[in-house]
Amino acid sequence: MKGTNIILISKLMQSELEQVTSYKNIFYLNNGVDNLLTNYDFRSILTERKSNNKINILYLSNLFKEKGYDTVLELAKYFKEAGLKNIEFNFAGGWASTEDKQYFKEYVNTNKLENYVFYHGLVQGEEKKRLFSNATIFVFPSRYKKEVFPLSVLEALSYGLPVLGFNIGAVPEIINGKIGIISNKELIFEDVEKMISEFQSESTFMRCREEYLNNYTVEVFEKNLLNILITN
Repeated sequence: MKGTNIILISKLMQSELEQVTSYKNIFYLNNGVDNLLTNYDFRSILTERKSNNKINILYLSNLFKEKGYDTVLELAKYFKEAGLKNIEFNFAGGWASTEDKQYFKEYVNTNKLENYVFYHGLVQGEEKKRLFSNATIFVFPSRYKKEVFPLSVLEALSYGLPVLGFNIGAVPEIINGKIGIISNKELIFEDVEKMISEFQSESTFMRCREEYLNNYTVEVFEKNLLNILITN
């Protein structure tokens, strides 16, 4: 690898190169995702969110506990017991095991969350677009040790969604205090309340969308990659 340049998608991955000493330079290249919305599409989403008084919290990821679906179920129970009516929790993703599927079902039934929690299966295409469009907050409470640069967080920003995530992988590199909150298991209930009170304005939705357009489109990714290749 002598004289070779290395491209990483996050500074957090640099620790994996501790045993490698012969490279020339390290460059950082953030992931990007497709922009599936026109300006008109996004304005329509903003109009719908403004007219709808419901808080719609979306979890879209694989469903195993290290990814945090159990934590989101606890949020649903918390807000139900707090008496908040205008809130719902939507889940989408594939089950990691039959045990996870059973845990989810039993938790919802035991705590009578049928009017708060909705599972949509493994989604793609128009159904995935519908869930992102209808949501008002995206939650990513992952504790998964191999988390790197989650594309679902970038997708959420592309729909103008503020994000609550945990301090794992590159999530703290993506989320700043203007577009979301970096939380943890102890503070998540308080932090979601803050997301509801402070991150549900049109200006916040627009700021999240702008963060995506400026940093995480496929076009930005390709431009940054080309700059690395040309200058080195």
